[in-house]
Amino acid sequence: MAKWWKPVVLTALLAVAGACFLSRPSVYFQLETASETYDPARGPLRVQMKFRNGGQIWISVRLVLVVQGATIAPLPPEPYIEATQRELKILYGLDPGTKDYLRQPADVIPDKGGASFTISYSVEKSPHLSASGLVGFVFGEVIGYFPISLTYARIADGTYRIKS
Repeated sequence: MAKWWKPVVLTALLAVAGACFLSRPSVYFQLETASETYDPARGPLRVQMKFRNGGQIWISVRLVLVVQGATIAPLPPEPYIEATQRELKILYGLDPGTKDYLRQPADVIPDKGGASFTISYSVEKSPHLSASGLVGFVFGEVIGYFPISLTYARIADGTYRIKS
């Protein structure tokens, strides 16, 4: 009985796995605000969840924004958004090769009388039942750039400033 097919199949599988690894999605993300100071009298603090897929394969991700000592202003109800007062989760499908960052805004309102509040942002891979979605989930990487968490502390005049 011929055993020639085993090395051929193994070589083909290794070639496919190598191609998936080399062209894997690379999701870059960071948190952005307009200013290092915030005055509660001017309304909610607008933060931008920035993200992009620099890889060559589509990937499904979940953006997660968590606050402590503050609340997240409600977003319009959508099937891809899960929100509470302290946590926001948004499901996104990212096309490959995006050069510019996409931005998802969110408004944060500090608790009254609080001495400080913290905003944390992360991106998680989310499984998707498609060929490219599964490849992206298995081989994809998620890379956070500074800042991904910001802490604002109240200063003497009642405004907040980012802690360094």
